[in-house]
Amino acid sequence: MHRTPLSFADGNEPPAEDCTGTMSIDMNAFRAGLIGGNPDPSLSVPGTVIDCPWWSRDSIVAVLSNGLESTVEP
Repeated sequence: MHRTPLSFADGNEPPAEDCTGTMSIDMNAFRAGLIGGNPDPSLSVPGTVIDCPWWSRDSIVAVLSNGLESTVEP
């Protein structure tokens, strides 16, 4: 398992609990090691299938996404 760097969703300021934040990552920058984390070298090999379950948490609950699957293109 490889992790991306810690990031923040930047939603509305407390006391609002309205889930307005969003999460995103530039996978090309991540695979090249430009944003930290621990990218696997296979992320640069065409044909590699990447499965990305996204995990997040706030002060109340932890969430696991349905995930995303993609294939590395040349």
